[in-house]
Amino acid sequence: MSQIEIAGASIYYEIHGAGHPLILISGYSADHTIWLPVLEYLAKSFQVILFDNRGSGQTKDDVKDLSASLIAKDISILIEKLDLQKPHILGYSMGGTIAQKLAVNHPDQIGKLILLATSSKWRKAIEQAFHSQIAIREACVSDEVLFEMKWPWIFGEKFLSNSKNFEKFKKLYYANPFPQSLKNQRRQLQILDRFDGREDLNKIQAETLVLYGKEDIISLPYESKYLAEKIPNAKIKSIDAAHGINTEAPAQLIEFILKFLI
Repeated sequence: MSQIEIAGASIYYEIHGAGHPLILISGYSADHTIWLPVLEYLAKSFQVILFDNRGSGQTKDDVKDLSASLIAKDISILIEKLDLQKPHILGYSMGGTIAQKLAVNHPDQIGKLILLATSSKWRKAIEQAFHSQIAIREACVSDEVLFEMKWPWIFGEKFLSNSKNFEKFKKLYYANPFPQSLKNQRRQLQILDRFDGREDLNKIQAETLVLYGKEDIISLPYESKYLAEKIPNAKIKSIDAAHGINTEAPAQLIEFILKFLI
């Protein structure tokens, strides 16, 4: 549990386990704790590096505008400072857009690439939905209402139907001591609004695995299929989940990760 100084930011990171390095990149409005459902298992096979993106968790920065390229550069410097040799990269949702930029802008630094529940260009419907969430939060709607409104977008039928699993997740969500501020939520949305990686997909050299949830309504299955078609050395697999794959189907996710990386 450490901080590393990078170009106007103090980046919070953690290292777990031993083996070939694997960097996990979190999604929109999430910090490193989103990986907790799979961390213990991945750390048995890899040196897992978790960190908080600018605008989330315990990372502090200069509060300037954000972009996928900026955070990809943060990761590039993190790789150098930690002396990581060809770490594998796993990017989830917004983290997948950052991972795409890392693979394009810093290809010599990374090993294999996993793109999880992500897109090369976020749909207008999703961008507008996220802007609506911010507008509702600005209207001072209660946290309880915001929680109930948000999670049907994230989880699939099976998860939402299991009250015990959902209550457990809800408890962990509210226990987070570093919730994202409204200002940082706005800043991170800039990453999704501005990102268009479609023309760069053919530049990705890394061996790539694209994973998607069959019920995902944030990153639709056809968006993952597009990634797999345009990235030269890519495979694609589906998972029985919606967008919250880490929480909904951790065992299936771990199985695919291990088969691809080992």
